[in-house]
Amino acid sequence: MTLREKIGHLYRRFSFGATIADLDRGEKEGVDKTIERLIDYDSVPPGVEPSPFEFMWREKEEPDLGTYRIRTWWIERMICSDRPQQEKLALFWHSYFAVGDDKVEDGPMMLAYLQTLRSRANGRFLDLLRAISQDPAMMRYLDMQRSIRGNPNENFGREVMELFTLGIDGGYTETDVKEVSRALTGWGYVNLFYEMPGNTELKVKRWLHEGTPFSSFTLMPAMHDPTPKTVLGKTAPYDGEAVLRLLADHPSTHRRLALRFWQFYGMESPPEKAIERTAKALKNGDIKAGLRSVAKAPEFWSADCVRSLPRSPADFVVGVARQSGVGAGL
Repeated sequence: MTLREKIGHLYRRFSFGATIADLDRGEKEGVDKTIERLIDYDSVPPGVEPSPFEFMWREKEEPDLGTYRIRTWWIERMICSDRPQQEKLALFWHSYFAVGDDKVEDGPMMLAYLQTLRSRANGRFLDLLRAISQDPAMMRYLDMQRSIRGNPNENFGREVMELFTLGIDGGYTETDVKEVSRALTGWGYVNLFYEMPGNTELKVKRWLHEGTPFSSFTLMPAMHDPTPKTVLGKTAPYDGEAVLRLLADHPSTHRRLALRFWQFYGMESPPEKAIERTAKALKNGDIKAGLRSVAKAPEFWSADCVRSLPRSPADFVVGVARQSGVGAGL
């Protein structure tokens, strides 16, 4: 491949496709600097970012807090953002930590969930895991409004192991599910906005002015089960924080995350050595290190990888818009 073709490959996978300006800049900066620009996007000035609530107001009417308004705002970010990989990576995490408004049915709660993904997308996996596990939209989606001593929520505990960390083949047992669920007792959430009386428009304005969250995680120490639990063969008086740390640091979690990175950014059936290399890079929970492992791997530049993945609807539509200059200057 020529240098320009390599830059195009990087942008197709770690963005929504390259504009002419992206290709020109990439040819000047080279492959390694382009990788850093895409993955370490915090170093790129964010540019103008409109508030999502600007998409919720309708002239002379109450604000429309429906999730479809937030979806419109996120698509605008994908098209116009100077940090496209932030949105592409948030899209990855939205699939990994899947939540749907078909059950949540709360626009501000879904917005907070999305902002959790966007703000922690390329940090440390444990921080993201903790934040998303305590996110009200996720907790509502998994029926975790309250989990109390003597009546733990096993659905949430199971999904934390099966979907968030170890994976269905990660070597845990039904007993581990019950023990993790006991560790998570005392967790819950409150929906502050809808529990408070008053006019919706005035409440939204006041909430935004004061920076008040519409919903919030709540810790209830009196409802926690403090007795010892045995998880994956280790016994301790685990609480929610400790058990998430144990699961995030497990080799099965590193391998599962490595495979998902490769399937999203690389190829559907990556070689075992590529998965192992990326899992090793993720050993300390550094998401950027895992992404760099994919982008700099020889397999990523092979004929088996380049142009091997079908484009998702978001990739296709947003890519056409970005490459057509729709978001330029916005």
